[in-house]
Amino acid sequence: MNVQNNLVEVSTASRCLYIAPLDGLRFVAFLAVFFHHMPKFAPSLMLTTARNYGWVGVELFFLISAFLFFHLLDAEYGKAGGINIRNFYVRRFLRIYPLMIVFAVAMLAIYGSPDGNGYLRLAGLALFLDNAVI
Repeated sequence: MNVQNNLVEVSTASRCLYIAPLDGLRFVAFLAVFFHHMPKFAPSLMLTTARNYGWVGVELFFLISAFLFFHLLDAEYGKAGGINIRNFYVRRFLRIYPLMIVFAVAMLAIYGSPDGNGYLRLAGLALFLDNAVI
């Protein structure tokens, strides 16, 4: 079975919205960003090029996210005959927010708060006011 048939099957199946090839693209995007933030490499054309153009990984993440948003909205429209925007964003929030908070709490537990503002920053992050508290 080729990728195109797999995409058609996934997009038409209302209960299965997972698209496996996107995992490979996500990994490529992650590697690009990872290499971009690495310190200077020993002279190597391939690694230096990967570091110089690693910002493309962020663009790829945006592309994948936009595709998935519209894919999910299209599936909901096909299944329900309409799109409930409120429920869509509530589902996104419930998927992303807990991990964001758990990660911040874990980093605070592991590294502490050297400047003493860690707990204030955590509260700001939890309330979406982090830029206002710094």
